Amino acid sequence: MADVDPGLTARPAHVPPELVADFDLFDIPGGEDDVQLAMRAFQQNCPDIFWTPRNGGHWVVSSYRLVADIMRDAALFSNKPYTIPTYDEAVLAPLLVDPPRHGPLRAVLKGFLTPRAAVDLADEIRRQAALLIDA
Repeated sequence: MADVDPGLTARPAHVPPELVADFDLFDIPGGEDDVQLAMRAFQQNCPDIFWTPRNGGHWVVSSYRLVADIMRDAALFSNKPYTIPTYDEAVLAPLLVDPPRHGPLRAVLKGFLTPRAAVDLADEIRRQAALLIDA
């Protein structure tokens, strides 16, 4: 694939040409009608993993099995940067950093993200939502 379009990022040398596909996560064919259906149709016809020159160039993993494997292997697959487009590295969010920095950040939030904590906040969330909707 030739990177002629100025909106495309050049294929890095380590990416084999056969693993390149022109895919734009923000402009999936058919997505204007039903983005979930369009993404499913795309997934059924694409490789499990490929590199796209769109949005700064990035890898796309379309298989749940591979995503699960990748998320469990911090030694081989880094969590930074994985957002499209990439994020500011100064942002410290537990999902955006690798171990060992991940642990202390997650520990701070752990108590706030339990099912019990969500139940305890439900009434306040409903109240705030009603205020916002009424406004």
